[in-house]
Amino acid sequence: ADKLAISVAYEKDGSPVTSLRNVGTYSVTYTYDGTTGNFKSASKTITYKVDPMILTVKLNNNEVTYNKDIYKPDYEITAGSIISGDIVNITYTATKDDVAVEGNIIDAGNYMLTFGVDNANYELNPDSVKQALTISPFTLTAQGLNTTVLYNATATGINEYISQINYEVLDADGSVIGKDALDVTVEILDEDGSPVQSVSAD
Repeated sequence: ADKLAISVAYEKDGSPVTSLRNVGTYSVTYTYDGTTGNFKSASKTITYKVDPMILTVKLNNNEVTYNKDIYKPDYEITAGSIISGDIVNITYTATKDDVAVEGNIIDAGNYMLTFGVDNANYELNPDSVKQALTISPFTLTAQGLNTTVLYNATATGINEYISQINYEVLDADGSVIGKDALDVTVEILDEDGSPVQSVSAD
């Protein structure tokens, strides 16, 4: 049987390329030059289209509590895959209350993250491009440093006893917040949780 020598040439956007590697539309021309004598020379051009790989990104930590640290999205690719050897980075921008966030995400609030991809051979599933993030305020912890107060026979109100209460307030990282930075209201509560208006020795 005759062995036909067929050459293959690739073009993309009118320029020669060596393969159908990247996203785009290609013209592939198959040519036989008729060297065997039994067949006439022939040429055929076929158009091929290489579509991008579609990735679906899921944000795992979309509800967190303020902790003074820079927020880093923890995401996973749940559909599609990155082909071995490709360098692909998932990017994101953020808005808070519809205003673009400049710099890092740290403060409590409601955010909208817009994800993207930095490789032209990949696209994100439109349903996973925008994802909401909520950073809830941290609940400060106040702890008393003394559990008793001294009876004051000349006290005219509860404030004389409240002034004896020593306490500290802990920040999100466990450090003590200076009292000058806070507006703290201290109350003495009865067993039923109601504020105490006066104190007796018993």
